Amino acid sequence: SSSDVTVVDNTLVNSVWGFLSEDSTSIVVNNNRIRDMKEDGVQLKSAVLSSIIGNSIQICGDDAIYLSSSSDVTVVDNTLVNGVWGIYSEDSASLFISNNTISDMKDDGIQLESLTSSSING
Repeated sequence: SSSDVTVVDNTLVNSVWGFLSEDSTSIVVNNNRIRDMKEDGVQLKSAVLSSIIGNSIQICGDDAIYLSSSSDVTVVDNTLVNGVWGIYSEDSASLFISNNTISDMKDDGIQLESLTSSSING
């Protein structure tokens, strides 16, 4: 598990995942440029008290942002372009999703499955 990790102002290009974390607390992914990923741009599994803010995520083979079994995650002010899903979340709670720009996805801009107690704003 990981805790209190900050990933800020990086350029991540041409990998499988841009950023992946499992069983983590207080993960901050802010102001990064992520592009040409074979899978997800940012993937958080079983994350709590985390944030994904102000990132540019482009050209992903799967989700730009993927959240699974996570809670208290803020996803704000991201630009997501050209993936399968912009934001995909399953089995999560207490998400705050706001002011993201999502375009040119092959499937849904935002897909939410088994989500509780959350706020989605434009």
